Order: sequence, then structure tokens, then C-alpha cells
Amino acid sequence: MNETQPPRRIGRSIGAVLAGMLAGIILTIGTDIVLHVIGVFPPWGQSMVGFVGLVVSMVGAVVTWNKGPAFGPHWYPLALVVLAMPQAWAGGKLRVMQLRPRADA
Repeated sequence: MNETQPPRRIGRSIGAVLAGMLAGIILTIGTDIVLHVIGVFPPWGQSMVGFVGLVVSMVGAVVTWNKGPAFGPHWYPLALVVLAMPQAWAGGKLRVMQLRPRADA
């Protein structure tokens, strides 16, 4: 009973994770660019709030609630709703911190 294990492909796993992260980043930035160009988002450099994320996550939670296991556990859409505004606030604070050294120069 000598079962041979298939060789572990750590490199492929790491590559798949990195490719997924890169795809997410590209799609997110691309979506932001398109939404700025078509006027859904304000022009570049103007302040934005997390209201869009809050509304979209609430709609997603309502639409997918009790639609089956393919949409995951209930805590996930609820976490998106709860975290939308704090994440937007934290991102805004980080951006202000980035811009502060430029203003001093």
C-alpha cells in the first residue's frame, strides 16, 4: 500500500494567487477609470465618500440573501455592508496623509 502523492506545485499555487490579485487590481482600477470618465464618480482629485460602496453592498446582500450556497454564508454580505463606510473613511485618511507632505513642500 504505497500510495504516491502527486508532486506539490507550490509555484503554480503562488502564481495563481498572484494572478488573481493582479486581475482584481486591474479590474478595480479599470472600473474606477470608467466610472470617472462616464461621470458616475466626480472628477479626479475631488473628494468621494463610501456611499456608493454602501449602497452596492446593501443591494448585493438583499439580492443574494437565501439564494443558495453558491452565494456563500450570510455573514459575508453583512460584513460588506458594515465595513463599507469605515473602509472609505480609512482610505480617505490614508490619502490625506499621502498628500500632506506634498502640501508642505
